[in-house]
Amino acid sequence: MNSLIPTSWQRLPLFGDVFAAELPSVFESVLPFRPASSAPVFVPAIDAWSDADALHLRADVPGLQIEDLELSVHEGFLTLSGERKTEQAEGAALNRSERAHGRFERVLELPFEVDASQVQAELKQGVLSVRLPKVEAAKPQRIQVTAKN
Repeated sequence: MNSLIPTSWQRLPLFGDVFAAELPSVFESVLPFRPASSAPVFVPAIDAWSDADALHLRADVPGLQIEDLELSVHEGFLTLSGERKTEQAEGAALNRSERAHGRFERVLELPFEVDASQVQAELKQGVLSVRLPKVEAAKPQRIQVTAKN
């Protein structure tokens, strides 16, 4: 348990779990500094939406190159992983580190079956755009309704 949480709250089933999970992030968001030893870890922000034909995804990956990213579809999941490396001159001492870096992995459950052989991905100006087309069986089918007298 987190030592910042009063012991009496830690014993409560609901509040102990909520505060233990959320309290450290609340402090991090309001404090204007961070110890040099705890640089933030990079996790790309993702937007995903679907239409009749495909699932679309955009991920913010500023500073990453194509060779820094891996994208895969397997058993109903899309995995985006990679690494954002630190830029530090060799032999230089790090005085402050506020820019997020490190390895990351985002795994998203796909809302429908996709045709993995037709997935398209493009990296442009720090934004990864991905189009995952639905398999034909997952696309909406119009059903003809007839009148009977």
